[in-house]
Amino acid sequence: MNPLSYFISKRSIKAPPPIANTYQCENPLTGPPIIPCMTFGLYFDCDYVFCMSEGPYSMLEISSTYIGEKKIWFTLESKPNGEQIAGYNKLDEKEVTELFSVLKIKSYLNEITVTEDDKFYFVNYSNKEKKSISLKLRRSPPSNTPFFLNGNTMNHSKDLGLFSIFLSSLKYNRVCKNDIPFSLQKLLGIPMSFKISQTVFGCAATSFQYQQVLNENNEVIIGDNLFSKFHFIKNNDYYELKSIQSFHKYKDTEKKTGELVFASPLPDLRFLNMNQSFSQNASIKINGKHLSHLKFTITRTSRNLVYSIKGTSPSWIRRSLKGVQMKSVINYRIENE
Repeated sequence: MNPLSYFISKRSIKAPPPIANTYQCENPLTGPPIIPCMTFGLYFDCDYVFCMSEGPYSMLEISSTYIGEKKIWFTLESKPNGEQIAGYNKLDEKEVTELFSVLKIKSYLNEITVTEDDKFYFVNYSNKEKKSISLKLRRSPPSNTPFFLNGNTMNHSKDLGLFSIFLSSLKYNRVCKNDIPFSLQKLLGIPMSFKISQTVFGCAATSFQYQQVLNENNEVIIGDNLFSKFHFIKNNDYYELKSIQSFHKYKDTEKKTGELVFASPLPDLRFLNMNQSFSQNASIKINGKHLSHLKFTITRTSRNLVYSIKGTSPSWIRRSLKGVQMKSVINYRIENE
């Protein structure tokens, strides 16, 4: 059973204090500044959530959003251990490839199709076990005001990174027994079925090229319809990383999905002394609210740079991303506490 507290947190927290550090100039390792991590942000405009009481999955989500001008539907099936698997239609493969280019979630073709009338969505797909699933989902508009400032990822995809959620709308979704082919968990006798809209943002456990080129605004921009801006400030001979912002091209707008803000700019990693470690606090902000605290630690060894991104607050984010630079690539993995 998912604790009700997962849904009712209005928590936002203060920005963390800076950690005092110094570093001295050495010959740079590379030309342009080094990117220390990759962020990921996505806005779900429509997400039907079903908490299942039996079978191999604890939760099923039927989700839609726009990637650029194209609307896509996909499924998210979650196992009790937090592993999450996405299903999509072959016609949306280009958009889904971009969607999962940073967020390395497992996925498969389930050929989901969705038709609609004025009152319902009619969903059909074939799940991982090759079972045909048909659902009838009641349509309703989202709320116009934010609902819960909820940073809790509810144990989902805990091997994919350090994420926070801004839950902007949550409505109880009434379903009839014949509309879904499975049983739902119940709370006070009420089936656990919701329709939500949300923004997800955080640091991804992935592999990427660490060196990029600065533009005229001292920024590095990575991505297309889902992209991030790494904002550097020039401090004498150094380019120090101040923040990372992620955006989602949603229809004809660029939605800001979140921001990773350092309490004090991260150093120009090319100039760290040998065997020196540098730590700095950061926070995840979504819609202007600080939802999570992270601690970045970078160590330069005789062979490479070693990275640690540790979630420190709230309690549910207390796990770490560990990264090692191998030639021009940083490989990250998650370490759950």
